[in-house]
Amino acid sequence: RTKDIERAIEQQPGLLDQSKKKLLEDSNLANQIERISVTPNNLSLEEISKLWGTFQTQYRLSAAYKISVVLIESQIPVKTPLPVLSRGADDRGPASQAGTIPPLPGLTAIKPPQNERYLTVDKDLIIEGYNLENSEEVHFGHPHLENPIVLTNLKDVSATQIRVTLDGIQWLAGFYTVTVHVSESGRTRITNSMTFPLVPEVTAPEVTAITIPEPGNRLTLTCKPGVKEGQQVALLLGDLAIPSQFPTPQSQDPILEKNLTFNVSNVTPGTYVVRLRVDGVDSVPIDFSKQPPEFKEDQKVTIEKSSS
Repeated sequence: RTKDIERAIEQQPGLLDQSKKKLLEDSNLANQIERISVTPNNLSLEEISKLWGTFQTQYRLSAAYKISVVLIESQIPVKTPLPVLSRGADDRGPASQAGTIPPLPGLTAIKPPQNERYLTVDKDLIIEGYNLENSEEVHFGHPHLENPIVLTNLKDVSATQIRVTLDGIQWLAGFYTVTVHVSESGRTRITNSMTFPLVPEVTAPEVTAITIPEPGNRLTLTCKPGVKEGQQVALLLGDLAIPSQFPTPQSQDPILEKNLTFNVSNVTPGTYVVRLRVDGVDSVPIDFSKQPPEFKEDQKVTIEKSSS
């Protein structure tokens, strides 16, 4: 076959230049198992005219041929792993199951219990998913916590649902990512992660009389759960967003603060609904037990001018 290729090239001197001839000689094409075949391909006059129209040039007398593709064995070294001796335990092959539910545990939703509107500390959280019956731990990650919060006091564990109580003092307000660790056949599987907001709560602010616009007027609120230095904390009064004034830390460790101080000297006197925003999560000063819902009276603050 090598001689056939050489003879075909010699009969057409202008077919290949020297560089292409060298490339063809080095390709090891003549030693491949497959053969190059060139066979006439009978096309109608209309089909040939369409081809020349595709070339965007004038029609010339021509004939069509079909040339086969040859797979050339690569000379580049490749990985050569050992053959597989068994597939799975006892060579039973891959496990499969019927239905649309994936075989591995996963999460689909995180929500508060019935009749609750949001998630906060000291309340239950419901995790929904599939294949969760052997769940052991729930991990809560927060951008401002070095290590995740791990809860093992799981309640009402079933294949589709887990209930946990967000108790303890280690919580921060803001967004959390949740994963569940499930024990399966002697090993632990980790589900996909889901995100939920942990809403801050504000204790009842006192009616405060301040002098406007004398500087140094402060409003102090208590936040539950606490916040750390580095979190974005703001008090929302009307259309104003007042940033929190963190105390100067006494050490290099970020402080956990529950008593938050805000400078309200530039606030127009009046009564305001208090909202606290931590890392984009707002407190909820609404009483949903009433119809229609109303703002809670203990979530309001009155700022007055001093009479002196």
